[in-house]
Amino acid sequence: MKKNIVFVICLFTVATTMAQIGDDAELKQRLQGKTKFYEIKNTVVDFLNTKLSRLSNADSVKKKNLGRQAKFWNRYFYESESRLNPNGEVGNATAKIVDYLSTSQAALSTEATSGSWAHIGPNNVSSGIGRINRIAFDPTNPFIAYAGSAGGGLYKTTNDGSSWQNIGSFIPSLGVSGIVVSHADAQTIYALTGDGDAFASRGFTFNFGYIRYSVGVLKSTDGGQTWNRTASFPGLETARYVGFELAQDPINANTLIAATSRGLYKTTNGGSSWTVCTTTHGQNVRVFDVKYKPGSSTEIYCTYLTNGNDENSCQFARSANGGLTFQTTGITYSTPIDNADRIVIGVTPANASVVYILCGPGYVLQGNTSNNTFEGLYRSTNSGTSFTRRSNSPDILAYEDILQSFKNQSKYDLALAVSPSNENIIVAGGLVAWRSNNGGSSWTEIVDYFEDLDNSNYIHPDIHQLSYNPLGGKLYACTDGGVALSSDNGDNWTRRFNGLSCSQFYHFEPSNEDGDIWGGTQDNGIMIRQGATSTFYEFDGGDGYDVLTDKGPAGNNDDKYWVINTKIWADGVVDVNVTPSQIDVENTDNFFPNLAMSPTNEDVIYAGYPDLYVSYSRGDKWGRIAIPGAGQLYVPGNWCISTCRTNRRRVYSAGKSGTDQGIYRIDNLDDILPDAVTSLSSALLAAGYPSTETKITDIAVSSNTSNRLWVTVGGYNDAVKVFYSNDAGATFINLSGTLPNLPVHTIVADGSDNVYIGTDIGVYYKGASDADWTPFYNGLPRVAVSELKFGGTVSGVTYLYAATYGRGIWISEIFSNCSSTADINQNLTGQRFFQAGDITSNSSVQGGAGTNVFFRAATSVTLYPEFIVNPGTELTAYIGPCNSGPAPYRTASGVDSSLNVIQNIESARQYGFVHDAVVNRITVKAVFNIFNAGDYSVRIYDADTGRYLSILAVTFATGINNIDIPLKPDWGKNLRIDLFKDDMLVHYTDFEKN
Repeated sequence: MKKNIVFVICLFTVATTMAQIGDDAELKQRLQGKTKFYEIKNTVVDFLNTKLSRLSNADSVKKKNLGRQAKFWNRYFYESESRLNPNGEVGNATAKIVDYLSTSQAALSTEATSGSWAHIGPNNVSSGIGRINRIAFDPTNPFIAYAGSAGGGLYKTTNDGSSWQNIGSFIPSLGVSGIVVSHADAQTIYALTGDGDAFASRGFTFNFGYIRYSVGVLKSTDGGQTWNRTASFPGLETARYVGFELAQDPINANTLIAATSRGLYKTTNGGSSWTVCTTTHGQNVRVFDVKYKPGSSTEIYCTYLTNGNDENSCQFARSANGGLTFQTTGITYSTPIDNADRIVIGVTPANASVVYILCGPGYVLQGNTSNNTFEGLYRSTNSGTSFTRRSNSPDILAYEDILQSFKNQSKYDLALAVSPSNENIIVAGGLVAWRSNNGGSSWTEIVDYFEDLDNSNYIHPDIHQLSYNPLGGKLYACTDGGVALSSDNGDNWTRRFNGLSCSQFYHFEPSNEDGDIWGGTQDNGIMIRQGATSTFYEFDGGDGYDVLTDKGPAGNNDDKYWVINTKIWADGVVDVNVTPSQIDVENTDNFFPNLAMSPTNEDVIYAGYPDLYVSYSRGDKWGRIAIPGAGQLYVPGNWCISTCRTNRRRVYSAGKSGTDQGIYRIDNLDDILPDAVTSLSSALLAAGYPSTETKITDIAVSSNTSNRLWVTVGGYNDAVKVFYSNDAGATFINLSGTLPNLPVHTIVADGSDNVYIGTDIGVYYKGASDADWTPFYNGLPRVAVSELKFGGTVSGVTYLYAATYGRGIWISEIFSNCSSTADINQNLTGQRFFQAGDITSNSSVQGGAGTNVFFRAATSVTLYPEFIVNPGTELTAYIGPCNSGPAPYRTASGVDSSLNVIQNIESARQYGFVHDAVVNRITVKAVFNIFNAGDYSVRIYDADTGRYLSILAVTFATGINNIDIPLKPDWGKNLRIDLFKDDMLVHYTDFEKN
């Protein structure tokens, strides 16, 4: 058997569309020296809210700009709050994942034997699907191209963009900032990693962890099916940097140059080694772009910051010796470039001596003043020796109809392309795209910023690259929404989104009121899938966050709610804004509220802002839930909310509101505000929860009793990931076991109290009586899982859905117990995990970097002589019990494995449900909402002893039915009302005897 050591790579999958958010000197000064997340957040919120309070309604332009800043900051808050280190600072997520995956347990972050994840969309959308940074073309086939995303990896088309497929899926999802398809061999592809555009836009969030860094250049020699990392850039083996552009020598195919935030690097042997190219500042300089002069191996152009980290010192440089040295000296300009913050280069084989440079910034609105500082477009006709400014008006880096509304964002999106057949046809991009037919002397806007009835010129704003395919001359645009194609130099466009599955979901529902999947996505609004298809359409625009719908009986589905930024909307003949009237929608702290609904009364909905709100009228009126006896303190709700299926009067909520934070249980909810609110934070702290400022990311409540709940935790505190309580939060135990020290974002529990969690690297499973966690990753890319939900049961098979932050929505069958034997005889690629009593195999392990195969057997692993592990892949095998966790088996102490479980049958809800249980000292009034009249059985169950205390045969009419049931003195305290139809459990609710 061959043994190979694999290089494991991973990048944090915070894939975002972050436009430039400004560089206010006052805020920068306030943030000086602050490193802790909540210090930063409080400073920013106070700053933006103060500025907003000083503006009148007439100052709509400035308010819009501040609102745009607030949105980008809140993306950062959302993504960072669950990724804090023990000191309360934003952790280096990239390093954390790389550290974990490069330990001896690296292969354990793969998957469980059962389950098979499949992508269900979005593969196509009506408006935008996600950010694409770069595109490159096959040198021999005009229909093949490769697109690199901001956080979802690399995609390939073989039909001119009509459809795309993700390639290298099991390499952790990463940002791609440069692509080269070798002109000598179209099967050889290089990809420069690290999201340079988000890095370059910087803003303030850059300094506090809002970035995905590079792992260098990846290489494939089989058309993108398998990938391996090339050598590290010298001096950057452990450094944090990003990529910007990758260029190939037009003559020598093994020679490439990479532009990064830490200098320029060159290889002459296809990536086996790299050397440093000399610029003024060596490896301490940010290089934005690099291009070879067409047909030359010696003349190379680049743009970089000539004055260290000065954001406005970008200049053009040229090399005449193949990149050994670059110089800005000797280059003359008709008009000096004084204030450029980023420059991109355009060259063309139509005239190799012509060089264009597009210089940002464009329009700037700062404070109470504005200044059109567009640096302009320059042209050289002598290979970059001298330049003439062709124009700096109109401001082609803005959109004319919203010129006074949006700040310049040339650091984030700046693009330039020159026709391969006509040196005078150039296309430039920023917010939108413009074209010049006369070498930049005059311009025509060729792309719309907003969608309208005629969308022939709408491709989605924020353009990161424009590129002509040399074979056929078609023009491609890479945007925040995907890829667009024009066959006539930009007069008409076709959006080519199908298969670019890089959507970033915050929340979702597997079924809305119409039976469709829907969810909130970053920058691409609320998306909905209709029917059994992978095509989604944009239901509402902006930053879509949470979604909510009722789950009532057929014919009674009439509620749909969703969040856009700070506002809550409800559907109707006309969409209705149902945001609580108490909420200041301009307040920076009120972004992205959570939503929840009563399990038995669709009129009752909850909204989790920093304070928790409840409406008993479908959002028409709201009340804020106060903490009794605490003055003006209210229950927080901006982390998570969970209602209780078996107790409509109980809700669990967690969040941070001002100085108050933690987790709460709210009881006795009725048509007035509750009279019982209990903090559970002390009990959680006693179980090992490190701090009430450590984000509680999710709460799952058992469908069998509201006394059992699981709590998940973000951050990088080792062995502090999941907690469990079986007494309504009075006490907790730590169930973290051997989970990796990475954030946990979401948790769900099935009807048997088995639980699944979503982490930064995928899904894990723990059975109700299992001692530890088992990876559950078959077929799922290494990507952050933002939310898990159970779907329906089809032919006896129950499905689990996962929304990801960078790769859309996925589905798998739920976990099944492992078998006594497994004979594995197949080619193995990607992430694979097998467990059984005994394992035998004669497989071939293939796929290069990102392929990790894991065998765990209770008794033996037998590898036949035919078994082979190919270079660049990894196999790990060891002896351990099934379902014994992602690390060598150890028992988690304190696990309650004697939980009484009732298997709930979801389809039984067609008969009705227990609406309420009103208790006094001698009776409980059971209220039932019956959909189908007939004979039923009502049973009182003692949750403490596990036995039924009373069984009543009743006949119910359709509608509300009441029964008074006497309570006997010898009955226990924790009771439950069960509703049965023909010995089938229909629904239940728990209550406590007074």
